Amino acid sequence: MTGVTEVSAGERHTVAILEDGKAVGWGSNSFGELGFSSNERINTVTTLMTDAADIAAGDDFTVIVSKDGAVYVCGS
Repeated sequence: MTGVTEVSAGERHTVAILEDGKAVGWGSNSFGELGFSSNERINTVTTLMTDAADIAAGDDFTVIVSKDGAVYVCGS
């Protein structure tokens, strides 16, 4: 993957911010940690947000801060 400016890894998922501000993620979504209600594993890089400024991932959650300062949290 190219153009990555930041990466954070949870227990079973990973999120990254790309140069264009896109937040992407892949891996486990068992607890909705990628923000999808399906709770299915995401095996391909999937866009989570298009205007991300910062990210953090933990055991079963993801936090994304948008460029306008809004905080989004998903997972357990």
